[in-house]
Amino acid sequence: MNSYELVRTLNASVNDLSKNSKFFEAIRYFSNIDNSTQSKICEILAFRDKEKVYSLTNELQHEMNQLISKEKSIFELFSVYEETQNVKVILTNLFNNFLFNNNNPSTIISSLDQFITCYQDHARLYTPESLHKVSSIANKVKSKYDEIFSTFNLFIHSLSAGQYQESKNEKCSEYIFGNISSAIDYSIKIKCLIEIYDRVASILAINAQYQLKIIKFETGSPWYVKVAGHPIVLTIVTNLMIAGTQYIHASYTENTPLNTIPKTAEAADKILKVTAQLKNAGFDVEEQENQVNEAISILAKDLNQLVVDQYEIEIDGKKSKINGTYEKYIENAANYMIEHKNNLTSRFTGLVALAGELCVKARDLSSKKIPCCL
Repeated sequence: MNSYELVRTLNASVNDLSKNSKFFEAIRYFSNIDNSTQSKICEILAFRDKEKVYSLTNELQHEMNQLISKEKSIFELFSVYEETQNVKVILTNLFNNFLFNNNNPSTIISSLDQFITCYQDHARLYTPESLHKVSSIANKVKSKYDEIFSTFNLFIHSLSAGQYQESKNEKCSEYIFGNISSAIDYSIKIKCLIEIYDRVASILAINAQYQLKIIKFETGSPWYVKVAGHPIVLTIVTNLMIAGTQYIHASYTENTPLNTIPKTAEAADKILKVTAQLKNAGFDVEEQENQVNEAISILAKDLNQLVVDQYEIEIDGKKSKINGTYEKYIENAANYMIEHKNNLTSRFTGLVALAGELCVKARDLSSKKIPCCL
């Protein structure tokens, strides 16, 4: 599929998805309920007084019953069911012709199936318990859909940007990633790269007109991206990537845990040489020491997300790769990425844990029956 066909396919799919307004309205509605409920559960768990817990739990149950009454006047089961199925078909067809080959698509398809099942159960029961369950699944669907939709937008924007006109006020850099398994993984790398660039530009007070431009990319194995930006900023970013990757690769052995860039400013700076590079760019490091130290810690975290799972990478023609088998390295890196991933799905699992804790706490605080909304 060439770039023109890809943009056309993505735009057509986005347009088809937008026609299912009841589905998106329902997902937003239930997702907001989940977020609000989580906040209230946290509030309840903060109290040890049994009467207060009893009162707040009853209050939350009453609020959820009111939300159910409101919901009945907004949504009709068949419409939501039908449009959820439509979205599932559109996404499935798109995944079959697009750039996904890991579990991300199956995750959202599975979540959509769960939402349909839970919503049917909820429409039959209309209880606070069934509302909690469907709201939790809706939040999971929203998180996954937002992640995928941002990937679509990244590709549409990049491929529709037109021919890049080289400027003497900008420089270009090229990166080749050896270990990317899907379009979503690729978009996460691009976002990390943009965040690193923006942070360096912010420290140096570089004009916003010099934003990082994605001017070319190629998908497959390996994945390639060419970017353009302010010469000083992009040079520093490239140097950070090289230093970070070389440190991770050089310190790797199959018999020891993965050695990532440390997050403390002092330790990270010894590896990345951020302070020295800022000084060379004319920045007064001593006067802005706190700002610089904070930035170094964040840059270290973002660089780990960008390169830690790349057993082989090429940065402006400079190649770096590990010594050892790729399989073991990928396994160690995958464990790191999962451990440090920060997404909305954790809120879903956290809510379930809190709900269980609330039920146990309520039972322990009183021998009489305390209604639980979950």
